[in-house]
Amino acid sequence: MSRIFKQQTNRSSVGIRIVGAPELIHHKALHPSTYEYNGRTCIASCVGCLNPMCMRFMPDELRLSDTRLSEFPIDIDDSVCPTNALLWERGNTTPTVVSERCINCGICARRCPIGAIYSNGNSAVVHKGEPEVEFRQATPDNVELHRSQMNELTGCQHIGEYLEINENSIHTIYDKLTTQRTEAQFPNLIIRNLFLVLNNQCIIRRRGDNYFRIDAIIDDTNVIGIAEVEFHKDSLESPRAILDDIAVLSSRYGIENIKPFIVSLELPNLRTEYWRVIKDIKDVLGIRIHSLTLGALCTLSWTFSSVPISAVDFYADVESPSIKSGIEAALEGTPLPDITGHAVFEPTK
Repeated sequence: MSRIFKQQTNRSSVGIRIVGAPELIHHKALHPSTYEYNGRTCIASCVGCLNPMCMRFMPDELRLSDTRLSEFPIDIDDSVCPTNALLWERGNTTPTVVSERCINCGICARRCPIGAIYSNGNSAVVHKGEPEVEFRQATPDNVELHRSQMNELTGCQHIGEYLEINENSIHTIYDKLTTQRTEAQFPNLIIRNLFLVLNNQCIIRRRGDNYFRIDAIIDDTNVIGIAEVEFHKDSLESPRAILDDIAVLSSRYGIENIKPFIVSLELPNLRTEYWRVIKDIKDVLGIRIHSLTLGALCTLSWTFSSVPISAVDFYADVESPSIKSGIEAALEGTPLPDITGHAVFEPTK
């Protein structure tokens, strides 16, 4: 029987931090994260959380606060890693990353409360073994101390970047995706997880449910967002599906303030009818459909930004087919480089 498990449920030891709680965690691409305490710089090291946020979302995180949508058939898959690259071997005190499976999206790093996960440029890495963390026998007192220390990290600010936003970083994700054997729900799952770590509520449709067409519903308490996630389909299907989604939410649930998104691997080619259709929908119906890509969402996540959907504008059409300015605004004015290998910010001609 395999000794690899997604998560250990019984622990013989727990990690105890022997220095005070960090108030600010610094992330630097290609290097372990650090924090300062009592005038010294400490390297963030895995404490083997009893409830590992890097591996699982909590049940309350996979719900919407809007009770009008309580009947939506939610996929309750609580996995943080969409490719199951973060695993825990029985007997080990901390999880590890299977680099061959990891696509370097950085979602797990966004979830780690101590900042112990960083990127080596090819995949995520769980940093461990620093002397500031001791693994002690899982007595009731030590378990309580561990939980108390983890509660201290709630609200701790994270700054810096998981990866630099450049051609190589984007290429790594898209190149590694081509080697993955993903399941049918993978596109919805990774997009849900990215919206969640950007501090929105987000749920996805249970696979196989024929009563709801909407792939994802997003909520930041100010606006309800809907998303059609189309990684491999004809780009013209998405605007039509969005209009159907809006009609269902409006007529069946009385929801009027709806912000629609189409999320794809890459923006459609400039020569396709997609961009003209998006503009026609705006001109005729007054509906602004926002376009996003997997790569664009990853870049937002890499900077540890909070990106509520009510505050962003990723609208683009045939007259201005680029979401680059919208992403830069969400990054508080940080200029983006030209990514020519993949159409993550602007379509190819």
